[in-house]
Amino acid sequence: MLCEIPCGKLIRLTDCSDLPPLGDAVVVSPDDSYAAYLRNINSYQQIFIVATGIV
Repeated sequence: MLCEIPCGKLIRLTDCSDLPPLGDAVVVSPDDSYAAYLRNINSYQQIFIVATGIV
Protein backbone atom coordinates (compact mmCIF):
# COMPACT_ATOMS: atom_id res chain seq x y z
CA MET A 1 0.00 0.00 0.00
CA LEU A 2 1.08 3.52 -0.76
CA CYS A 3 -0.15 6.24 1.59
CA GLU A 4 -0.61 9.81 0.41
CA ILE A 5 0.39 11.60 3.60
CA PRO A 6 -1.49 14.92 3.12
CA CYS A 7 -4.91 13.26 2.75
CA GLY A 8 -4.28 9.78 4.20
CA LYS A 9 -5.47 8.07 1.01
CA LEU A 10 -4.23 4.47 0.61
CA ILE A 11 -3.40 3.14 -2.85
CA ARG A 12 -2.97 -0.59 -3.43
CA LEU A 13 0.17 -1.38 -5.44
CA THR A 14 -0.24 -5.17 -5.63
CA ASP A 15 -3.10 -7.62 -5.99
CA CYS A 16 -4.58 -8.91 -2.75
CA SER A 17 -3.36 -12.41 -1.88
CA ASP A 18 -3.60 -14.94 0.94
CA LEU A 19 0.06 -14.40 1.85
CA PRO A 20 1.08 -10.78 2.38
CA PRO A 21 4.55 -9.43 1.53
CA LEU A 22 7.15 -9.68 4.29
CA GLY A 23 6.78 -6.35 6.10
CA ASP A 24 10.41 -6.06 7.16
CA ALA A 25 11.70 -6.33 3.59
CA VAL A 26 10.00 -3.48 1.71
CA VAL A 27 12.22 -0.81 0.13
CA VAL A 28 11.59 2.11 -2.21
CA SER A 29 13.98 3.11 -5.02
CA PRO A 30 15.95 6.36 -4.59
CA ASP A 31 13.71 8.15 -7.13
CA ASP A 32 10.48 6.76 -5.56
CA SER A 33 9.40 5.15 -8.84
CA TYR A 34 9.58 1.50 -7.66
CA ALA A 35 9.04 -0.53 -4.52
CA ALA A 36 10.71 -3.90 -3.98
CA TYR A 37 9.40 -6.48 -1.54
CA LEU A 38 9.78 -10.11 -0.53
CA ARG A 39 7.03 -12.70 -0.60
CA ASN A 40 7.21 -16.39 0.35
CA ILE A 41 6.42 -18.56 -2.67
CA ASN A 42 6.60 -22.33 -2.16
CA SER A 43 8.78 -21.82 0.95
CA TYR A 44 11.25 -19.60 -0.95
CA GLN A 45 11.57 -15.85 -0.48
CA GLN A 46 11.08 -14.21 -3.87
CA ILE A 47 11.85 -10.57 -4.74
CA PHE A 48 9.13 -8.57 -6.52
CA ILE A 49 9.23 -5.05 -7.94
CA VAL A 50 6.21 -2.81 -8.54
CA ALA A 51 5.91 0.68 -9.98
CA THR A 52 4.66 3.22 -7.43
CA GLY A 53 3.22 5.67 -9.93
CA ILE A 54 4.80 8.57 -8.03
CA VAL A 55 7.23 9.68 -10.75
